[in-house]
Amino acid sequence: MTDKKPEKKETPVYGKIVDDVRSRIESGQWKEGQKLPGERELCNLYGVARGTLKAAFSELQKAGLIRQVRGSGTYVEKRDGRGNALEKQADELVAYLVSLKLSKAEILSLGRTIIYSDITAQHFHKQPLCDDRKE
Repeated sequence: MTDKKPEKKETPVYGKIVDDVRSRIESGQWKEGQKLPGERELCNLYGVARGTLKAAFSELQKAGLIRQVRGSGTYVEKRDGRGNALEKQADELVAYLVSLKLSKAEILSLGRTIIYSDITAQHFHKQPLCDDRKE
């Protein structure tokens, strides 16, 4: 009888690259607006194929940490660029919440945060978003 040990899920290689690049940016090793080393150099640095590096860069770009300029290279995004990415995600979330068209009673039944457009309590991006009062 063989005992099967539960397999630990390892972080994918591209995830390790994402973590490393994020760390380099947050530590200031790679500064805002700085051009990153070329793909070939980074592939050699991380010991990965180009596709793995591209997967990591895709995640980093979604997070607003880098921007890729065709024919020029990859750059550390400026802080306001990261803010813009977060604002876009927040706008999408607000639009989704509004699209649900939940009644006040339905929202109250959730028992946590009241989200509706007719009460201005907390604002996000100049939109009334929530009221933490329990009614």
